[in-house]
Amino acid sequence: MKLIYIYGCLGSMARRYRAILEHLGHEWAGEDLDGQHGGFRLRQADAVIIATPTDTHMGLIRQLIDIGKPVLCEKPIMRQADALGGLRALMADVVRAGMSLQMVSQYDHLVTAGGSGETRYDYWRSGPDGLAWDCLQIVRHAVDVPTLRNKSPMWDCTINGQRLSIADMDGAYFLEIRNWLAAPRNDVSRILESHEKVASLEASWSRGS
Repeated sequence: MKLIYIYGCLGSMARRYRAILEHLGHEWAGEDLDGQHGGFRLRQADAVIIATPTDTHMGLIRQLIDIGKPVLCEKPIMRQADALGGLRALMADVVRAGMSLQMVSQYDHLVTAGGSGETRYDYWRSGPDGLAWDCLQIVRHAVDVPTLRNKSPMWDCTINGQRLSIADMDGAYFLEIRNWLAAPRNDVSRILESHEKVASLEASWSRGS
């Protein structure tokens, strides 16, 4: 049994992680943005999950660089293309410190390697980060330029011709947490690749408008 510290422990994404941790037989502690639950157990934790709003991610990662514990951060790490320089600098510090930092990448458990074809996302409940940043992992996995919309009240996601369901997503989150706890990794190259690809997509949208 492990103790996992969750930043943003009362938020909607954290509820998913708490349920998975409890299902796997682990304990959690943490704090929400207003300080509820306090931070006194961070030193005792085996690993840390960052499930706070995107604007807080880079600051929390910097605070945790020297903590010596695996950190899993919700995606994206940042959401402005002009902040890529700051992200690159932070990731360089993460590497120098030997920090085990991983970004939530649940689509990695769903997309068949070497697949090709249409990539489409259409769901009205995209979050506050901007559609392309909310679809960070979809964009990274897309072989061709993806079609992203948030107009439909129904989930509709196809990546490289592979249709995904809500049940697929639920199972992928479970695998993400289980595998991260079993074998944390350094995810810096994947983090940079994902953010740079989304920034490039946004730039192409801007040129086309």
